[in-house]
Amino acid sequence: MQRNIHFFFHPPPALARCLWRRKALGRCISQFITPLKLRTSSIHHFSSRDTYSTLPPFDAAAPEALIISFTCKPCSKRSTHRISKQGYSRGSILITCPSCQRRHLIADHLKIFGHQPTNIETIMQQKGELVKRGVFGIDGNVELWSDNDMATSNPDDSSGLGTTTRQETGTSETRAVTISKNAMKKLAKEKEKAEKAQKRAQLEGHQNSQAAIDRAIENYGNQYRPDSMPQTIERAQLSILKESTTPVNLRARVENVRAQGAKLAFLLLRQEYGLGNTIQAVVAENKEGYISRQMVKFTQRINPESYVLVSGLVVVPPQPIKSATISGFELHVQKIYIISDAVSQLPVQIEDASRPQVAIEADEFDENGRPHISLKVRLDHPAIGHRTRTHKAIAQIKSETIHLFREFLRIRDFVEIPLPKFLNAASEGGSGVFKVQYFNTAAFLAQSPQLHKQMEICSGTERMFTIGPVFRAEKSNTHRHMTEFTGLDVEMAFEEHYWEVLNLLEELFIFIIKGLKENCKEQVAVCREQYPVEEFRLPEDGKMLRLSFSEGAKILSEAGVKQSEYEDLSTTNEKRLGELIRAKFNTDFYILDKFPMAARPFYTMPCPQNPHLSNSYDFFMRGEEIMSGAQRIHDIELLKQRMSACEPPLNSDGAEFKDYVDHFRFGPPMHGGGGIGLERVVQFFLGLPDIRLATAYPRDPQRLRP
Repeated sequence: MQRNIHFFFHPPPALARCLWRRKALGRCISQFITPLKLRTSSIHHFSSRDTYSTLPPFDAAAPEALIISFTCKPCSKRSTHRISKQGYSRGSILITCPSCQRRHLIADHLKIFGHQPTNIETIMQQKGELVKRGVFGIDGNVELWSDNDMATSNPDDSSGLGTTTRQETGTSETRAVTISKNAMKKLAKEKEKAEKAQKRAQLEGHQNSQAAIDRAIENYGNQYRPDSMPQTIERAQLSILKESTTPVNLRARVENVRAQGAKLAFLLLRQEYGLGNTIQAVVAENKEGYISRQMVKFTQRINPESYVLVSGLVVVPPQPIKSATISGFELHVQKIYIISDAVSQLPVQIEDASRPQVAIEADEFDENGRPHISLKVRLDHPAIGHRTRTHKAIAQIKSETIHLFREFLRIRDFVEIPLPKFLNAASEGGSGVFKVQYFNTAAFLAQSPQLHKQMEICSGTERMFTIGPVFRAEKSNTHRHMTEFTGLDVEMAFEEHYWEVLNLLEELFIFIIKGLKENCKEQVAVCREQYPVEEFRLPEDGKMLRLSFSEGAKILSEAGVKQSEYEDLSTTNEKRLGELIRAKFNTDFYILDKFPMAARPFYTMPCPQNPHLSNSYDFFMRGEEIMSGAQRIHDIELLKQRMSACEPPLNSDGAEFKDYVDHFRFGPPMHGGGGIGLERVVQFFLGLPDIRLATAYPRDPQRLRP
């Protein structure tokens, strides 16, 4: 039988040189210790680390040869050498490393340090065979090393000798520490615990490796890339969603995400169709594996407002979902892909932007600790602010107003004609006009399409309307003024009296208001939630209240408000008159006729009965003007007189107005009309605190972006 004996001994260089010089080492060693008797076979294998190893002293029962395996520390090369009995019987052996040619002395250092060998000899005899190897460290203590891990103990050692060692790689020695029998038992228990922990770790590693196999990897992802060929997959809309047994596919935004542990997540998905309907979606790990824990974790990390593609089953929840607009259904997600990811930190939260607008005060938070969102912040971040249900409702009401305006006029044979916005002169006169460079000359942005409307009537189009932007260079930082707004303009020829125009415009507004109340009930209700206000009042008989300007001035005077019959209304008096009319006539909609001539532009027809008054009118909603109109001058001579009477005078023969005036040389009809501010109609119908809330991208003296 062949048995291995390993030796770990790394003496300091000084000791190595000393041993090298002592050729009579064997004779000196024999004086201190009785030779160690080993019951072995004829060949033993020894392993040396770096320099020296313990060799069995020469004895008659010694093996015929030794197989010594050792590692040269300077070059870290390992080599094996066979030493005959004659070669090692001298007590020391000199070995040359075949790699670096360094010479190493192998000696019986046990005798050098004076260790008593009886204990190790007794151990060897009790075992009956060489199952433990005696290793002698530099401090003379005995170390026992196992075949497997080279660091085991001997708890059933009857001699009471139990030791363990730890080798320090890269050092020139091996330290040994002697411990007691009880300590050895404790170490044995610790070893048993370590083995169990290792088994558990292996089991957990196996389980983790199984969990790492994500069978749902194809059902979710950060980037969705549709095929290059057109897809025919039907996409669902939340507004018409029904319970289904087959998966439905839809695009939506993630409004918020709620994590419920590692296996469950809830999403609130919002589609931008209509007012932005929402539905609750559930992502839950299942045994089938098409929804894995990794997929749930991926879902929990989706940023709010990210755009996703979702596939799943529509089911009826046990209880209605109060947090979603679609409370009767929920979506059990089977696949989810991110089409476009949103940033983790939004400039404005949808929830905050959906709360009512408040005045800017010292407190930045309400009583519940939620931040106030100012009008400026809302307007600075339209990408988020426009996603609120209120903004969508306002935009839809605004669109419906245009639709109703166009529908009413088209039925009555009006023709829509787009008109230019670059003019060679200020259409209304005065300084409130934007002057721009138009190639090599100056141009002006249209303050209104008035001149071209009249030119079109003179050209034979007896009924026309136009919709487009209007520009006013007025530094008015009020709740109802903007430098750019949408104008709804009407112009028509009449038979005998300008009230024919007035009557048609009255019918137009009644048609629009009733249409908004009938067609936009849901939108109005959404706006009322964020901006609560009393319902817009119309006269019970369906006709608008019509008062002369002098009658309005008289109502103000009776209430103690100073107002002349020949001076225009100030903003304050205008609002006060609206309050008085609402209290007296129970209406938010009325007309003032016969305005002072001094308050109207040059093309307004004077009143035949009173030259200080004019055949002009204004429409009011909630006490504020939303439309201005009049009978226009159709007589060329009167038109020239009115232009000359302006301050400063306007030259009817000059290049700025010559084209306009020349149209009246060819027999124009009597005509009149009016210009409506779209945003004001929406603002005052809904009772919004600021006209900018009725505008997607408002322009005022302080704002030219975004």
